[in-house]
Amino acid sequence: MLCIRPHPFFPDLVAIGGVNKCVVIYHATLKSGNQELGRIRFTAPVLSMDFSPFHRGGLLVAGLMDGSTQVMSMDAKGSEEFHGIGNEAIEKRLNTLPVDLSEGISLQSSDVIHLKHSFKDHAKYVVRCKFSQEGDYFATASHDKTVALYKINYSDFNQSFQFEKLTKLFLPEAVESVEFVGGAPSNEKRQLVIACREQCFLTYINLESENFENTHVSINENVWDKHVSFTIMHLEASPDKRYILAATDKARIIVYRVGKSSHIRTMVGHNSDAYFQPRATWTHDSKLIFTNSMGTPGLLAYCSASSRKLQWEGSHTGVIRDIFCHHKSRMLYTAAYDKTAKIFS
Repeated sequence: MLCIRPHPFFPDLVAIGGVNKCVVIYHATLKSGNQELGRIRFTAPVLSMDFSPFHRGGLLVAGLMDGSTQVMSMDAKGSEEFHGIGNEAIEKRLNTLPVDLSEGISLQSSDVIHLKHSFKDHAKYVVRCKFSQEGDYFATASHDKTVALYKINYSDFNQSFQFEKLTKLFLPEAVESVEFVGGAPSNEKRQLVIACREQCFLTYINLESENFENTHVSINENVWDKHVSFTIMHLEASPDKRYILAATDKARIIVYRVGKSSHIRTMVGHNSDAYFQPRATWTHDSKLIFTNSMGTPGLLAYCSASSRKLQWEGSHTGVIRDIFCHHKSRMLYTAAYDKTAKIFS
């Protein structure tokens, strides 16, 4: 398993992507166990996923190894609104979903997950997909040294989504991560942050400017320092969108103030290198930071106030590939190379 994301409004609905080239939707409960609700099979492994935090119907974007981006929806067929697993009539219908394992993209995916749109705007792996907090943008990052930015519109007349590619940004090296900052609840300028290899800066794209103006902010504590001693592999904004978490290839996690180069916190104690995929995530109150570690089948927690390493959770038998914290339900989701996904409360 390579990536995992829970539904933003129904945390017991979980999307999982992996090397089997499928996006699979599960209903995970302690009472009834794990039930597969439906899947879509694509032509390449699924490397990254993200749900729109705004659309209650469950709008999901996935980045594939073949450079394509797939947009899916978890609405009931013929409706843009998915009413949740708690509805008895819907739950009964979900028990008999068809599963299509044919090659290519399933024409009839299921009653739960539908393909809405496909993009082929990258020539190499799409390693990161990310929605804006408001759900009106999403961005994809690729090793072909580009970032694609898309706009989402909803038509009340047709009751359907419309997707538009706004721009394609060209970077000096392979892009590893993107993240949206600003907006609610910070009320700061809305920006897209881009991290790429072999660069001593983060690129900030102003989403409120007409031409998507960009600025560079040093990743080194001293602005004059142009030396590249590490690469940021993963970015995640804090719940209030004022800070940004950066997991690096040098076994360090750095907390930045958005738009600033100063290292507010630096956390060490896990393992990572240039070939590992470090992941880090905040809890709902920003008090804890969870991360994975190279060569160790466990989950590590740091205190964000003191940068102190707290404890390991070693329930996986393989190295963790993806981590996500659901801030509303306060649950933590992990997917690992041991072919399992786990949910912690």
